[in-house]
Amino acid sequence: KGGAGLIILEATATSPEGRISYSDSGLWKDGQKEQLKRVIDFCKIFGPRMGIQIAHVGKKASTEPPFLGHRKQGLPFDDPKGWEVVGPSEDNDSIKYFPNNHNTINLDIIE
Repeated sequence: KGGAGLIILEATATSPEGRISYSDSGLWKDGQKEQLKRVIDFCKIFGPRMGIQIAHVGKKASTEPPFLGHRKQGLPFDDPKGWEVVGPSEDNDSIKYFPNNHNTINLDIIE
């Protein structure tokens, strides 16, 4: 037997503005929570613990995804794939949303 003991979903954004690129995973609304739970439940069939790294990248946001082979930093706000870059804040409701809702998606670890 064997396999992974722990799988961590890295850099899961807590708001659309907190993503690194427009293709990043996120968890700031219920529809995303339901889809992520499907992935977590599937992985748990094979035995590992599941964790998540929540993220808000602040001023590093709004870039091209790395799998395109280049890393265009700072897409302009008026670019259809860009957005206004803001830093994380304790006043941001999206950061408060996640800790109160993580148990509903069957996670074992939050980073």
